[in-house]
Amino acid sequence: MTRSGFHGPRKQRGAALYVALIFLIILALLGITGMQVATMQERMSANYLATNVAFQRAEALAREGEAQANASARREDCGNFDPAVFGQQAAIQPAGSPETPVRVRNIDQCIGGGQLNIGEFPASEKVFQPFRITAYRGDRASEPSSDAVVDTIFIGR
Repeated sequence: MTRSGFHGPRKQRGAALYVALIFLIILALLGITGMQVATMQERMSANYLATNVAFQRAEALAREGEAQANASARREDCGNFDPAVFGQQAAIQPAGSPETPVRVRNIDQCIGGGQLNIGEFPASEKVFQPFRITAYRGDRASEPSSDAVVDTIFIGR
């Protein structure tokens, strides 16, 4: 009995081993690349979350400033306001400090109608007052990784 397809161990060259090793290397490279992409996406989503949290906290603080403007508390005149100095002062303030990083400024006298006061109402008829509210907050109270500033114009009573 002879087998027609079998020629003995001398004719085998080991090509299956080489092909398997090449596929294994290709799969390992694909796995490493996939892990790097997933890690980068995780970092990007964490940064997006930190930025969004910081913005939401600053927005909430701006709404508190609007409540202060309506309650006639802690109003400032328009005066000289430097946003860079404000950001530096706000960044070094501890959480829960009595001087919160929000500025409520009455800007009514800053936006006058010019020398002739054309188009302005008399002082007795001014019911609403414009306020500029600037709020600064980080994403966390201690060691923030992201920060945001919200600057709004609020028309209050």
